[in-house]
Amino acid sequence: MDLYFDPMPLLDDDARKAFRGQWSERTWLNVPGPFYGADTDNCGTGRIHAPGLVLYEADHFTEYVYRQPRTAEELADLVEAAEAEAFGGYGCDGDAH
Repeated sequence: MDLYFDPMPLLDDDARKAFRGQWSERTWLNVPGPFYGADTDNCGTGRIHAPGLVLYEADHFTEYVYRQPRTAEELADLVEAAEAEAFGGYGCDGDAH
């Protein structure tokens, strides 16, 4: 059993294009890890695509990552959530910070 699932090698260039969020704009509620919600919209699409990974904050209903993906399937769900997010507010460079 692996103790850590590293999702980054599974992200191809097309998937990375969906993650345009900026670290400086991330929501403080995100858990540590590579993925986070930053300047997201409030359309509520994140939970539709990644219900086990994304929640909404109370004041503005923006999206944040409350659990990092632990499988390739969960990673695919988070990529779908990022692609559906109108402002392109998800980021994937959290481990660099």
